[in-house]
Amino acid sequence: MSDGQCPLCNRDEVPLSDHHLVPKCRGGVETLPICCDCHSAIHAQFSNKELEGTFSTVEALLANEKFASTVKFISKQ
Repeated sequence: MSDGQCPLCNRDEVPLSDHHLVPKCRGGVETLPICCDCHSAIHAQFSNKELEGTFSTVEALLANEKFASTVKFISKQ
């Protein structure tokens, strides 16, 4: 884990963890370093099947209205 800017909420100098864009249990290998708050929000709102099929990019995640609202809230913390 390292500190940096989260590509979802754009907060600076936050601890980042590796998020598998396609869940590891579904064969995913590519990771994206995101903050722990956004990482938790992703897994709270989407199933592994949804992450694999529909929400495997930053753009797709942020296009989801409910998730974008959560990220907006996180960005103000």
